[in-house]
Amino acid sequence: MKKHNETNLKEAIQGMLDLYKLRGKYQQTRIRQLWPSVDGNIFHCLIYYRIKVHRNKLFVTISSAPLKQELVWGRIKSNTF
Repeated sequence: MKKHNETNLKEAIQGMLDLYKLRGKYQQTRIRQLWPSVDGNIFHCLIYYRIKVHRNKLFVTISSAPLKQELVWGRIKSNTF
């Protein structure tokens, strides 16, 4: 039987993140850790990324101009269909 002041570890960590308003920073760190598995290690090594989460939006800054252009064209093509 669970005592009144007992909680599991997951709930305790989530409560701490909410109490100290650290959830956004935690998500940003987690995205940075997982980003190489999303885009592949080749691009991760060759291109500088700056990843930021602000107001529940993901911002990615890319230093490669050709890659930026390809991403813009991909976004324009997907919006026209």
